[in-house]
Amino acid sequence: MAAYSSDLRERVFEAYQSGLSSPQVAERFGVSWSSPLKQSHSD
Repeated sequence: MAAYSSDLRERVFEAYQSGLSSPQVAERFGVSWSSPLKQSHSD
C-alpha cells in the first residue's frame, strides 16, 4: 500500500483530534479505518 500524502495525513489527524472516531475519519477521507492513526504517527 502506498503512503498517503503529507497533506492528507495532516487533515486526517486534525479530524481525529477534533473528536471524530477512526471509522468516521476513514469514511470522510476514503481511507482504511485503521490508517488514520497509523499514518498520522509515521512521520
